[in-house]
Amino acid sequence: MTRDFNDDLKKSQKASRSIEIEEIYEKKLQSKIKKRTEIKDKSQQNAGYDIELHLEDGRLLTIEEKFRWTFYPDLLLEIKHENDNNKIGWLYTSEAEILAYFQMKDSFILTLLKLKELAQWSRSVEFLKLLTEGVIKEKSSETKRGEHHWRTKNYVVPFHILRNKNFEYRNKKYEKTRKDLPLEFYGTQYEKENNKI
Repeated sequence: MTRDFNDDLKKSQKASRSIEIEEIYEKKLQSKIKKRTEIKDKSQQNAGYDIELHLEDGRLLTIEEKFRWTFYPDLLLEIKHENDNNKIGWLYTSEAEILAYFQMKDSFILTLLKLKELAQWSRSVEFLKLLTEGVIKEKSSETKRGEHHWRTKNYVVPFHILRNKNFEYRNKKYEKTRKDLPLEFYGTQYEKENNKI
């Protein structure tokens, strides 16, 4: 199925600007949002982040937002535009500090990940081994914008693989234990079926 870039963008921007999403951010980041800046400057957009959040506790966060409108037990990471001059995907081009990964179940579920560390790991021997073994998969998807069509190549990374990694973004003032981490991050169907949780 070919996705329409403009439709996806409008839908994501509408969700991003909603009070529901702001409340989810504040709960996850444990701080009120003082100011939310949507990046409209072309050079900043090309640097690959969508918003800046200025928090009351003093943090300034640059965020790459991704929305999936169905819940999956995995993370979809764009690595390449195959028929668009083989442009590198946002996993490697984004300069955002954080990947905010929203998925819809009964309501939005948010996972915050340190994007640069995730990108570095995707080039590691361990990652390539998981890819070779078929634990991490490659998937192509098609997108159109008007008459322009392109295919993107993605890594599909099951959330349970991230269990022992240190990619989740956390407020340093309040470090959670592994048992406190959210179900969408560690409590996948895979682990339930294999009695690992």
